[in-house]
Amino acid sequence: MVNTSDKGTRNERKCEVVLEEQGWRIMFRSVRVRMQRIDFDNTFDIVAKKGKQRRLVQSKTNLRPGEVLKEYEKIIKWVDENGLPGERGELWIHYDRKSPTIIKEGLVTKIYGV
Repeated sequence: MVNTSDKGTRNERKCEVVLEEQGWRIMFRSVRVRMQRIDFDNTFDIVAKKGKQRRLVQSKTNLRPGEVLKEYEKIIKWVDENGLPGERGELWIHYDRKSPTIIKEGLVTKIYGV
């Protein structure tokens, strides 16, 4: 049986590698403490910075369509209420055995299958 928590952590690290290869500096990464995850403002797994820009990334694995919309709306709400200039929220979704698809909508980017 696959440990879903470990799978999620591996996929978060994949996101970090992609961001670092693009020249982004990781400022925050979620951590696991006693069977619990600590995220940035309970919303984002990774905060990356390049110059005056900031990317807030939520990484998810194998979400069903209804879950995608729920996570997407949560990110949009957070960016609308708390976002700074040059900042964007992103939902990166990892699907097992599928190639990546990227959809950009305003300040929120959905990346599938990273």
